[in-house]
Amino acid sequence: MLIPIDQAAEYLGMTVESVRYLARHKRIPAAKVGRAWRFHKADLDSFIRNQYSPSKEESKPVTAEA
Repeated sequence: MLIPIDQAAEYLGMTVESVRYLARHKRIPAAKVGRAWRFHKADLDSFIRNQYSPSKEESKPVTAEA
């Protein structure tokens, strides 16, 4: 289901202008239909998920113990 930019902005907690900027610069998945930007909610969820940085525990290299 595609949602318009105002709903995407509300869902992300951003301004419409910020979401438009991210879409225009291909930093967030979006499709331009005519003059309007449209977003899949699942793509917005992925965008949010990708913004997380790993914790210090998760970023430690895994080593084999003998």
